[in-house]
Amino acid sequence: MRNTRGKRFSAFLLALAIVLTLSAPAYAEGSYAADQSYRQDRSQESVYAVKLLPTGEESCEALRDRLLKAGFDAYLYEAEGKTAVLCGKFREMTDALAYRGEIGESVEDVKVFISSAWLPAEAIDVFEAGPQESAPEETAQPATTRTTCSAQDTVGSEVYTVALSTVQDISYAEALVEKMQKAGFDAFIQENGNSFRVMSGKFHDICNALLYRDCIWSNTDRTDTIIVTTTVDESEIEAFTEDYETNGLPGPIKDNLEKPTGAYYREKNGQVLAYTVQFSAGFSFSGAERTRDAMSAAGFPAFVYECSRVYEIMTGAFYSREAADAYCQKIKDNTAESDAYVTTAWLPKSIVK
Repeated sequence: MRNTRGKRFSAFLLALAIVLTLSAPAYAEGSYAADQSYRQDRSQESVYAVKLLPTGEESCEALRDRLLKAGFDAYLYEAEGKTAVLCGKFREMTDALAYRGEIGESVEDVKVFISSAWLPAEAIDVFEAGPQESAPEETAQPATTRTTCSAQDTVGSEVYTVALSTVQDISYAEALVEKMQKAGFDAFIQENGNSFRVMSGKFHDICNALLYRDCIWSNTDRTDTIIVTTTVDESEIEAFTEDYETNGLPGPIKDNLEKPTGAYYREKNGQVLAYTVQFSAGFSFSGAERTRDAMSAAGFPAFVYECSRVYEIMTGAFYSREAADAYCQKIKDNTAESDAYVTTAWLPKSIVK
């Protein structure tokens, strides 16, 4: 009897799945499927994804459909009894941050964060392969003879630069270059297959690149930028360096240096003992940088704090414990950092509120 009931229940679930599939919105060829949904399963592969929350009364299903129609890989993801809308399935944080920038530029009335998800490996592979295009690949290839583009195979020197955005529309990339140049920043495009990455600055020294990135954060709306390496012609480096030495960095660089955004501090007695919010800690500086950049991109300017050769990722600096507690709660309410907690750190007096 129990086996018969089980078979009937399985048949019911199969019929329900068929009905839901047939009733799902139909999207044009080349877009992502509308019936994607996953449940947290930590035995599967962990990836980075873009998490979206509607600012109004829009349901998760409606938001997912809106994102699908806009051409994004959107799906429902259930974790700990709650359903969220996620976009993308990335093995690299940098790719998720770039996708977050694309969504933020195209979709209105949403809050956008970086999150994690546990998904089947085959679903990740399908996403990385990209949606099937109806046009032959050779006709979809963008032009490669644009004066604003530096090809990836350029023979030259490897430099540190600030990645602003990665898009598939060359006209958008060119518009972003023009916008950054009007704001006083260097900007250029590098082509990689069917995508275009907009970057700014050409530095041999990573410290100068970090300083330049912080200046971009303080003076433009490009707050989800990251440091990457690329190869450019030596003449481009010389031209940029000459302009940099002549005109200096745009914007109030001294004020920017006093902000914790993208910064790095060491424990040092003689500074101010302040309350701050910590996300995580580890022995890898590069890993700490990635977490710092992800939190900063989510709207909570973070910094790396070294104490006894351990790199801790923190945000905020307050004299008041109450202010730190309130800030910690805000982080928990708006990000996936449910384990964030208030602690103390020795920090420069100029950044403590």
